Amino acid sequence: MAAPVRLGVIGCGSMARAHLRNAAAHPAVQLQAYADVREAAAQEFLHTFGGRYATTDPARLLRDEGIDALLIATHHDSHAALAIAAAQAGKHVLIEKPLAMAVEDCRRVEEAVERAGIVLVVGFKLRFAPLVQEARRLIERPVLTAGQMVDNRWADTHWAQDPVKGGGNVLSQGCHTFDLVCYLHRGTPVEVYAAGGTFTHDPATTSVIDTVAATLRFADGTAAAIIQSDAGLPAFVSKFFFELFDGRLAVQLTDRLHRMTVSGPALAQPRELRAEEVAPGQDPEGLAQELGEFVHCVQTGAPPVIGATARDGMRATAIALAIFDSVRTGRPQPLPAG
Repeated sequence: MAAPVRLGVIGCGSMARAHLRNAAAHPAVQLQAYADVREAAAQEFLHTFGGRYATTDPARLLRDEGIDALLIATHHDSHAALAIAAAQAGKHVLIEKPLAMAVEDCRRVEEAVERAGIVLVVGFKLRFAPLVQEARRLIERPVLTAGQMVDNRWADTHWAQDPVKGGGNVLSQGCHTFDLVCYLHRGTPVEVYAAGGTFTHDPATTSVIDTVAATLRFADGTAAAIIQSDAGLPAFVSKFFFELFDGRLAVQLTDRLHRMTVSGPALAQPRELRAEEVAPGQDPEGLAQELGEFVHCVQTGAPPVIGATARDGMRATAIALAIFDSVRTGRPQPLPAG
């Protein structure tokens, strides 16, 4: 029987709490310690989920030989440094998205992971949604993919709207969209062209681009269309909306990936599927399955099958930054090879 995974947590906010609800219920996870700049937040997690200690010093968790893996769920600008330090300390890492806010920082994380030989999974949970997996089964080679994530307006005071700490919606949440479009399309993105700007916030007070429409071109000439904004939550399709087409079938994912519609010339009539019916007991949005695969990888040393690697995280960040450059210049932008 594999040894349990002794997990520490750096960053005790809402995403960490969501992960820990799953971790507390996982038979192979032992929660050990919590670090946060707000001591009260770390102490509250210790009281709620159990463990050995709470601290404001993440270095204490890095030094702790009783911790095998770390969940990093801090502000985005701290991700790279913490992930590199964790790898150097020999700790496996489940890190919330985006991996980092600069491509070079993502590359440094990838290099540290490779040198240390640890497992790192970036928190692109939507890959694990049962209907995303079903969509990939139904359409193996899309000729066209579309992804949309539109939220209600983010508050100007929200930390993730800050250009330094979070980068705004197009980076902070859009990295989900960019990753999932690439994951569904199964192609190598080579170029992106985007239009957009600062429309839902005051451009006199922020440099953050908040609304974009983009075309992603893949190496084989196929394309994906992307919309990302905080211009208002769409009731009809929900915050998440993805489509795939291959000439035989058309697949739409709506209702926060809880519902799928399949149609096209290969079917006599359209079909509708619900995540709860396709995969009873699984998390329709994938968070629990993401943790489960991470634990399996830590226990066995196997690479993730569904989960996003540091290279995947770098690609999502590169797309976001290239979209910003395209909006500002009005020209298509190349994407890094690999």
